[in-house]
Amino acid sequence: GWNTVAAHISVQNARLTLDPLTAESEGIAQSARIAYDVSGPEPHIDVAARPVLLPLAAVKQAMGTPALMQGTLTLVGSVTAQGGNAAAVRQSLVGHVGASVVGGEIGGAALRTLLGPQVPLKGKMPVRCFGTHMQLADGTATFDLIGLESDFLSLHGHGTVGLNTQVLDLHLSPRLALGGASAGSD
Repeated sequence: GWNTVAAHISVQNARLTLDPLTAESEGIAQSARIAYDVSGPEPHIDVAARPVLLPLAAVKQAMGTPALMQGTLTLVGSVTAQGGNAAAVRQSLVGHVGASVVGGEIGGAALRTLLGPQVPLKGKMPVRCFGTHMQLADGTATFDLIGLESDFLSLHGHGTVGLNTQVLDLHLSPRLALGGASAGSD
């Protein structure tokens, strides 16, 4: 939950602006800026987060994506987009986003989806940390860094995701710790 939520809101010339939008959660001060402009032929949105903490369940619900992880998502970055429908907005997204989860959980089904059916995990695995940084442009999210650390899995990589096509091109290097040994493969 958030506390001490405050915003300066202005509406002028068909433009709604929340700047700053501030809150505190888990002892962390959060700040964001949101501008929604409908004065032109297509709506335009501009969002910045410095940082913002969100429950992953709410992100999953808002984006209509499967629940791969549980925990609190920390976001930083700045993006802009425009368009009259969701596909146009996804195609026009430009900016950068950093995302991290510390102390969350990931399900075995999610790991098998990413790493293959051989992953010997049932239930959920605690995640020490997950982090990624991406650039958004031309309908593509380019991940220049993907990292996940847990007690028995370390994963690093990079890749792209088509925001409208949902085509994945991820290059991942997992390392499994099994007892006192470890094994890794691209």
